Amino acid sequence: MNITEVMIEQGAIGLDKVMEHLNSGSNIGTIGRGVDFSDNELATELQNQFPLLTWLMGTGPAAKMRGAYQNGSLPMRKNDEGDWTIRLPFKVGTTPPQDTSGECCWVPMELTKCGAETLIKLLCLKDCESMLDNFIMKKQKFQPNDLICYFMRAGETIKAARIRMARMSMAWFTAHNIILGTTDTGTAVLKPFHGLMQVIEDPAVIKISGHNILAAFDSLACRYAVLGEGDIVYAVHPLTYYSIKREIVPGKNGQLPAGW
Repeated sequence: MNITEVMIEQGAIGLDKVMEHLNSGSNIGTIGRGVDFSDNELATELQNQFPLLTWLMGTGPAAKMRGAYQNGSLPMRKNDEGDWTIRLPFKVGTTPPQDTSGECCWVPMELTKCGAETLIKLLCLKDCESMLDNFIMKKQKFQPNDLICYFMRAGETIKAARIRMARMSMAWFTAHNIILGTTDTGTAVLKPFHGLMQVIEDPAVIKISGHNILAAFDSLACRYAVLGEGDIVYAVHPLTYYSIKREIVPGKNGQLPAGW
């Protein structure tokens, strides 16, 4: 008795299915072959470069804070609520001149300072594996037919790939929070953190309307002329960048606006 007769006798499949199987030819090549995942490509461009964060970390104040942290002189303390805080570098200046209209002399200006404090928030990534899983994944390696790509490399251990993914994830989340974080808000990916967004939202930061793009940049140019040269960078959302690009075009004389 062959295998087909056994299947019919035991009621495993109906007669019509048996005939379909007999007329389909041999199953050689349809079974016994592993799926090859190696032919693949990234769905989108990988975002692993953060130019704005790189610039922020290279500024003078950032270097000063890192140096103070390394030598143990960074002013940190716990507040009454038990939260760690850090005092930001003092800003020193003079008060506006007093009105001495009708008098024969002026009044000396007074000194003013600002040394704000902010909360220190921890950014962390949950990456927990059991000891047995770690033991096995340190030995198991990806094979040529596996999903070989940027994230999984031929001959690499599973553990090494997971560590690399954890580092990339932490870098992305950290950059996202440093740029967009505030200490009193949070989203699906944002944790409470004193980021650039909180600095920008401070009332002391001058806001210039960008409704008229050319006028806004002209106003900035006037302020730079008074403040002098410094470490200046323009950071905008991609949609804002393309809006500026559409606006800054050659005029009737074929020349771009002054300074562009």
